[in-house]
Amino acid sequence: MTMLPGDGAGTAPARVSLIPLRDLLTMSTGQVVGNLLVFAALGFLAPLRFAALASVPRLLALAASCSALVETAQYVLRPDRVSSVDDVLLNTAGAGLAALASRPWWRAAATAPSPRSRTAPAPRRRTVRPRHAARASAPSPTPRKARRAAGPRRSGPGSRGCGGGPPRRRGA
Repeated sequence: MTMLPGDGAGTAPARVSLIPLRDLLTMSTGQVVGNLLVFAALGFLAPLRFAALASVPRLLALAASCSALVETAQYVLRPDRVSSVDDVLLNTAGAGLAALASRPWWRAAATAPSPRSRTAPAPRRRTVRPRHAARASAPSPTPRKARRAAGPRRSGPGSRGCGGGPPRRRGA
């Protein structure tokens, strides 16, 4: 509906209407309702999903900028449509009304735990003993020394230390 080309798409000169409420008087009821509904889903769902947008002024700014982007695309692509400031106003008003309709659920969505908001456990801190304390206590094997004591790692045939010699040549 918003970006549908008209009869003279690409050939008709781009038209812009920058005077507020001028085109509103000539729009049909279907156009007004359609413009109100274009960004209604954004206004209803964005505050529920993104806590930073759970503010009417922020949401109105987002809706106005998205609507201005669509109107700019209509002007640049020239699909034989009028780029109007009234469309931006109606789209923003539709997003704002939908946001007000979803406002009772904003707090519940902001306080509900989500699987993404779980934080990882804090990494363990390694305790560093002073040198004199390390000498006084019995020496404990470090992980590297423990690995050496266990012998070489064996990952599969042909790896060093597995067959007791160099790898065999093929075909000989």
